[in-house]
Amino acid sequence: MVQKADAKSDAKSVEGERPQAVRPRKVTVCGRIGPNVIVKDGGRYALLPKNVVVDGKALADDLAAAPDYGVAWEKLLPSKGGAELAAVLRARGIWTIDDLNANWPLAKRLRVGVCDVDMADVLKQAEEKKE
Repeated sequence: MVQKADAKSDAKSVEGERPQAVRPRKVTVCGRIGPNVIVKDGGRYALLPKNVVVDGKALADDLAAAPDYGVAWEKLLPSKGGAELAAVLRARGIWTIDDLNANWPLAKRLRVGVCDVDMADVLKQAEEKKE
């Protein structure tokens, strides 16, 4: 069940604090897809209904129940420059294998000067992990 981040809890709290599960956690909204938002929670990207993210915060229960979103590019790229290239890909809307295929020329150009990697190998690794 999805709860609003500002919803009051019916559960009894310890010493006047909300239980951990209903305490809002700060997240970063990275994009929108229809009625949902992509949020960054630590090192994880997740998909949440936009109405459960209030003032840049979401409940821990909602975050735990939310599906991961996109490919963890950092895990497929070399350590040198990989995290930077992953951030550049996401900033340009390349989150999934379908996004990479649809934006292939752009992805190849983005890697130049950031990370010396064969994008075809990255795509192959992502597709293998998907199966």
